[in-house]
This record gives sequence, C-alpha cells and structure tokens, in this order.
Amino acid sequence: MGIISGLLGFLGCGDSKTENKVTAIDSSGYKLYVQFVNKKELKEDSKVKMKGKVIGKVIGLEQNPDAYIVTILINEEVDIPLLSKFKIKAETYHINFIDIEQSNDNRLLRGNEYFSGEE
Repeated sequence: MGIISGLLGFLGCGDSKTENKVTAIDSSGYKLYVQFVNKKELKEDSKVKMKGKVIGKVIGLEQNPDAYIVTILINEEVDIPLLSKFKIKAETYHINFIDIEQSNDNRLLRGNEYFSGEE
C-alpha cells in the first residue's frame, strides 16, 4: 500500500519489447506486472494512462491469497521511468483505470518486471 517498493526481478530481464508498434487496442508492446491489494473495479481492457494519455491496457488479472497481480500491456513507443507510481483511479462510475505518475528517474522500466502499486 505504498509507492513502488522495488523490483522483484532484474532490470532488462526477459524480452522487453516486440517489433510492432502498438495502440491501446493492439496485442503487442511490452508487459509489466503490478501488484495491488484491491483491484477495485479494474478489469481486462481497462485503460492505462500516463499524463492523461492512454498508453496501454490491462490484459490480465490474477488473484493471489494476499493481492491481485495485474498484467498491463504498454505501447512499445512509451518509456516509463523507474520508480514511477502506479495507482488505480476512477474515470466514471464503475470504470477504473491505472494511472502512472512519472518519476524523475533517468532509468527506464523494461518488460516483464514486477511492481507494487499504490492503493
């Protein structure tokens, strides 16, 4: 229930990006995994936004005993700084999205990494 508590994997591990450009409705891009205690009204195909712009979507939700692991697909051309904050916010009644608040870190997130989201 705090800001990103750190990486559970190593930077750059796994395949970080695909060859195709992606829009929020495509199935290519790079995946990130965010852990939330409560998924609220988040569901598959929920938007992922940064600075008010849609940059991806939720492609999977997995419930574990203590949390939900949310798999998000980020558009290939989008760079997200390390230590950015992932939050679930409401767009309208029963329509939630993930909002990414960028950090000032010069290092970038890569695909197949795990993070803790803010509640």
